Amino acid sequence: MNDRSAAPVSAPDIAGENHHHAWAKLPKGEYLTEMRTTWVVPSVPKDVSNRKVFIYLWPGAGSVLQPVLAFHAGYPKWYLHAYAIHGDESVKGEDYDVEVGDTIVGVIKLKEITSDGKYTYRVFFEREDGTEYPPQTACEQTWPEPVSGICQYIEAFGDPDGDQYPAEEYLKMCNIKVTSNKGHVPAQSIVWDLSSSPQAKIVNGDLWLPYRT
Repeated sequence: MNDRSAAPVSAPDIAGENHHHAWAKLPKGEYLTEMRTTWVVPSVPKDVSNRKVFIYLWPGAGSVLQPVLAFHAGYPKWYLHAYAIHGDESVKGEDYDVEVGDTIVGVIKLKEITSDGKYTYRVFFEREDGTEYPPQTACEQTWPEPVSGICQYIEAFGDPDGDQYPAEEYLKMCNIKVTSNKGHVPAQSIVWDLSSSPQAKIVNGDLWLPYRT
């Protein structure tokens, strides 16, 4: 059965985890007001017989503010999945199918600072032309503190050799634009920590994360 609803929010604890990511902290005294990341929906794996294969591609901020491009072999299509967690509270947007080759812009944006000094962040998706995907695909959550940490991430489960992942060698997270409470954050001032993903690389300011170890 091809059923997207069968995909868990987080993949189960199964063998063959391939996690590749880059982390960065904003300059001292700054917090995130917006981050935009552009990437292209990769190919569907040729072999989808193993329903334990789950793939999550996302830029992120804070503990969990994630505009996720998701795939699992039991469906099997790529779909958008906006998600936010703070403490014991979680929210998500409605899932939305996208096509291979579509250009996705994942956005994390500070919507407002509330009257009691809390920070409401919105997680959503745009198309290449700047139009937003249906509003029900977005989610938002209010946090007691602002976000100062950002990341770009691949989470892939269920295939230790990577034979059932996309054919592409790298996920290319491109045109990363970060804005803080003090304005635009120049790319050269963001120091990405690639220590946990030695095969990852930075190419002209874009982050290339490998699907396979």
